[in-house]
This record gives sequence, C-alpha cells and structure tokens, in this order.
Amino acid sequence: MTNESPPSYDSIKNNKAYKPSDEQQRQIDLLSQHTPVTELSAVSSNAETKYFDLLPSFQMFQSILRRDDRQFSEDLRSRPPGYEENNRSTNISRIGSIDANLNEVSSRLNEINLQQEYELQNYIADDVGLSPVMSQSQGEPNVNQESYGLSPLDIIDSLAKSINSPIDIQIYVTKDIPHLNMNNQLETRLKENTNGDFVNGYIIITNKSNKPIDFGLFTVSLEGAIKQKKYNKVLLKKYLKMYDLAASYGYTLVPNSAGIEYEPFATDLSDDCQIGLPDDRTLLPNKKYKKFFTFKFPNRLLDNSCTSNLLSHLIPPPSMGVDRSCFQNRGEAIELNKALSYGFLNIRGTPLLTRDYSFDDTSISYTIEAKFIDKKNSKESVSHDDINKDDYIISRSMQYFLKFVPKEIQHSNLKIYQELKNSITWDLICKQNDKIEKEINERLNQIELSIDELKNKNLLIHSQPENKKVNKIDNEPGLKSDTCEIFGKKKLFSSHSKIGESFMSIQIPNKTIPYSSPRLLMKYNEDFSLYYKDPVDLNIELNFITSESNTKPPLISSIDINLICWSYIAEYPVPFEIGYDLFYNNYLDNREDTVRSNLQIIKDQVSTYIDFVNDSNLELSKGSLMYLNSMKSLGIKKDNIREYFKSTRLDPHWKVQLDKKFHWKSNINSPLTIINKNNINLLPSFQSCLAGRLYCLEVNVKFKGMEGNDNTVKLDIPITVG
Repeated sequence: MTNESPPSYDSIKNNKAYKPSDEQQRQIDLLSQHTPVTELSAVSSNAETKYFDLLPSFQMFQSILRRDDRQFSEDLRSRPPGYEENNRSTNISRIGSIDANLNEVSSRLNEINLQQEYELQNYIADDVGLSPVMSQSQGEPNVNQESYGLSPLDIIDSLAKSINSPIDIQIYVTKDIPHLNMNNQLETRLKENTNGDFVNGYIIITNKSNKPIDFGLFTVSLEGAIKQKKYNKVLLKKYLKMYDLAASYGYTLVPNSAGIEYEPFATDLSDDCQIGLPDDRTLLPNKKYKKFFTFKFPNRLLDNSCTSNLLSHLIPPPSMGVDRSCFQNRGEAIELNKALSYGFLNIRGTPLLTRDYSFDDTSISYTIEAKFIDKKNSKESVSHDDINKDDYIISRSMQYFLKFVPKEIQHSNLKIYQELKNSITWDLICKQNDKIEKEINERLNQIELSIDELKNKNLLIHSQPENKKVNKIDNEPGLKSDTCEIFGKKKLFSSHSKIGESFMSIQIPNKTIPYSSPRLLMKYNEDFSLYYKDPVDLNIELNFITSESNTKPPLISSIDINLICWSYIAEYPVPFEIGYDLFYNNYLDNREDTVRSNLQIIKDQVSTYIDFVNDSNLELSKGSLMYLNSMKSLGIKKDNIREYFKSTRLDPHWKVQLDKKFHWKSNINSPLTIINKNNINLLPSFQSCLAGRLYCLEVNVKFKGMEGNDNTVKLDIPITVG
C-alpha cells in the first residue's frame, strides 16, 4: 500500500532515489554474480518519492534484535573478517555460512512454543478469588508478567531498572524528517497524532563518565500501554510494541525507513554527535552518539492484542489519563492548569494531563522508549532455555510521551438501537454463565459426590434469576422517555395543580459528535478542529396529554443537553463488547439505580461461581477464569458534563389530536451547538480489553410551571464521539 510523503520535506532538494552505500553496492554486485537477481542502482525519475509499508520478516527481526543470551558474551573488540572483491571464494564461503545460520535460526524457531505477548495470562487460585501471578521488580510496585521466551527482549517489561547510570539518553521528536548538519525544528508537546501519522526524530546517547562503558542491547520502540495502579501493585498491558530496527543496535546497517542518508560513524556537525552506535558495543567517555528513528501509528493492532478477537478491541485506543509513575514518579506532580485546561512537567517528553474524565488510577499512554539492556554478570552465560529476568537489568532508559487520538470511529445508530432492543450485553453475559455452569457440571461428573452434596452444589450455582430483557423502544431507531407529570395553572388566578403529562421520543443521531480538546490544543491541531465536522441535530417529538379541552401545553423554559460519560475498567480482559443496555436496561424491575443494581447482580453471580470453584477444588479453563476475573474486577464510572452544548429556548408549534384525551404533539429540531465552556477533552468513543468509554446525551426539556417542581422531561440518547 502506498502512502503519501511526510509533509514539509524539501521536496525538490531532497527528493532523491535511494542510493546504496559503497559497501552495500559491493554486496549487491557480489550476489548478482551468483544469483539471478536484478542489479540495484539509483534511478532518477521525475515523479515524487512514494513510501511503502513493508514489514520486516520475522527472521530479520530475530537475527537483528531478538537475539539470545550469547550476544552478551561476544567479544566484539576485534574487527570481523571483511569482504574483499579479490577474494571471492572467501566471500562465497561467508555467504554460505550466513545462509546456514539463518536456516539454523529458522529451524530453531519451529521448535519454539511461542507464547502470546500478554501480561495477564498467568493465573492462580486462592481463597479469595482467581488472581494473576505477580512478581516483584526492583524499584517498582508489583507488576504482572508474561511467559518467558528465549531472548531478553521477551522479558524486557519485567526487568529491574538501574537507579544510577552514567549513560544519558535524550529523545527529540521533530516536526519533519530530520536532516544531518543542521538544526531541526522540534515538535511541540501539544501535538496530537492519529492513525497513519509519522513520528520522526533522533536520540542522543552520551557517556558522561570518564571510563568506557560496555552495553549489551539497545532498543528503540513505539509502545502503547494500559496501566492501572491498584494499592501496592501495577497492572500493565502492552498492546502495541513497534521496534525500529534501524534505530536499535544491530549487527548490520539497516536503512532508515524515512530515507535519511548518512555515512555510518560520520559526525553530525550541528551537535558533534557520531551517527550510530559503535560496533564493539563500547561507549567512549564523554562522547555523544546519535540514532534516527521513524514510526508510523497503525490503523489496527495485531490480532493477538485481544484474546477474544473483537474488532473494536483491535482499534488503538486514545491517550487517556496520566501515567503518574513516569520519569521516576515525577508524574505525580502534574496538575491541571485552570487557565490552559491542561498540565505537564517541565521536561522534554512529558505526558499531557487534560480534563478527560479518566479513572484516577488508570492511564492509556503512547511512548517512544529507548532502553539499554545489560547482563548483571556479563562473564556468566546461561542456557538458551533458561532466560530469567534476574539475570538482566535495564541499565538506562528514557521515555517520550505522545498524544494519540484515533480517527477511525465506526458509528451505526441502527446497531446501537439493536443492542438496546435485544439487550445484547446481557445476552452475552448469560451465555458466558451458561458456559461456566456447563464446564462446572462436567468437572463435577468427574468426581464422586453424594446426592446431598450434588444437590447443595447445584442449588448454589443456580441461585441467580434468569435474564429479563427490558426496553423502552417504540419506533426504530428511536427511544422513548418516561412519562412526566406537568404542573401549572389552569386559570390565571387558580392555584398550581397537575394539568397533564408529557413524554418525548428522540431518534438516535446518525452522525458522530466531533472530538474536542482544550482550545490551545485544538488551535494547534487543525486536523481535529470542530469546524471541519458536519453539524449534528436532534429530532425530538414532544408529547403533551391532557383531559381538559381548554388546557394547552405550557411554554418551554429551555432545552438543556448534557453529556453523560460512561467509563469502564477491568483488571482482566473483558471478552465481549459492552453495550448501552448494561447502563439502561434494568435486570430487575424493582431496582431504581439501574447501573449499580446491574453491576451488583453480575458481581454476585461471579462471586458465587468463584466460591463454588474454590470450595470444590475444580479447575476451569483459562477463558472461564479470565471471564470470572474480568467481571469481578469490572468498575463503571458515570460523569455528567454540563455546559458542553448551548441551551436552546424556543416556542414550539403544537398540533392536537383527539384520542379519548387531548394529545398535543410538536416536532423539534434542536442543533447540538458546541461551546465546551469548561474546556474539557472529549475523548473518542472506544472499547478495549481493559478500558472503554461510551457516551450519551442527557436531553432535558423543561416546561414553565410551579417553582419547586421539576416539570422536566428527561431522556438519555446514546451517541458516538469521534
């Protein structure tokens, strides 16, 4: 797939076809004499340069970056044999050895049982529930870890971090593709990235000591993570990890994907940095090294990012909240500036705090990560099948936080309507419960129980009521409010009394509400400007019913529209999409607080299963354990945002019809005029395995009438923000 060139790239001056270096051209010439490959050469065309999305092969990634323990004990101080044009036999022999090594690596890979790169898959059963396995990292709270592989790269997120290191790492993100020997303009912290955006820049590494320092592995990656801080532990899910093979340390020269051309180990005259890291993996005293990087935000995550293969969970979620543990816990000091409506640290790469109504203990972050990984005792070598986090350490690391806002938001008012009408979330929960009960019964059939024991256990696990679907949907795809009593004066000098009843029906908007952020962010990021979005109107059918022929509908005081934010988090992956019926379709008719009672019913059912499983010493499948833990840890938060839309005041046109009573109707078109008075950051709607955000409009039509009486017809309408 072809992508357009990054903007602001001096098109004529720097738009040159890629030219291999002298050493690379010698290899091309050599290989072309023995294999039927087409000779590579620089071709001048008058067309604009195009960039292609090409993923490296797994073998390339394995051989360059994800290497085993042997690389930490290699002696790289002596130069390796060189390729000489007058010694073709030696060259052919070396080519053969490379092929043999690649074949060996490929063969070994086929024998590896690759584990999913997922930190929340290891479980244990205890007397209080089913919990993730935790392990202690030096200098950090408890962090749950993934299964170990054959390379230190597999356990990089579980490694302890060194507190003191003479190595300094600085990450610089530039507005455009950086050039050598010139000062490059840096990107502002207000930049908002979206799907398909390029992130360019460079990293400067300095050995600030007076002694040479050896290093084992250096990686540069773009990562996305959900982090939850719960008491003395941190739950971490890395759902995105993209390595730049050119920016990381490798045994070979990998061309920069943005086309930055340079001679290896040359000096950048703008800052006196050596380009690239030394081949012998030794940083000289007080010397600066530079590495260029280029990343592109993906449109989709890899399939293994969601164990349930849900499409909505494979869309990268927006940045949300702030990682308070960043920069050695200095993120705790970030406060919201009331004038700017955002806050940050006074250091490069700081995360940006906005009023986005996130959970206090949860953050979704995108960072550029630069890390040096070393072996604690470089003289010892371990087995390839015995990679242990206690053998390695992150000797130095640095982060640069990027703000990300996805632009691909799927919206279907018909889909939302069907979810509410069919109570799709409750249906999925019931199916999960049926699956667990079937699995429990299968386990019980494998053990010998008395009739009384079996009866008691069956009574225990079947103690919850069946699902009851509730909906208030009359006309597709619209919703109907509850009926509200309206009070007023029947005559000029009469007392206040009930004069009728009112309700309304509203169609679910067929457009998305536009994303917005604090004004300065919106001004800098014009791509997300509200003015580029189509306006959204609400079609309201207002009804007033009275038994008095001389009673007309009272005047409307105002139509106020507030935003309702529904946020959820879980410590374990939620295996289905959460629909609006969880918030608005009551499981039982005799409960007033719909969300609280619904959530309590779910947790009671799950606790019953967990207690039963633990009491019976039963082993459930990993999928069932994941579901039980996710529902047990599920948390829901509701925020009511006022003064985001402009209030409407109007005098509607009423039509009356006789149907035993006098039934007045008025069709109102109410525009959603955004004022964002409190300067909030309205995140796009999203759902991921561990966190999500859904929105509704709270529509309040207020009639004039007796003071002290609400006289307000209310209805919540699901909407999508994007």
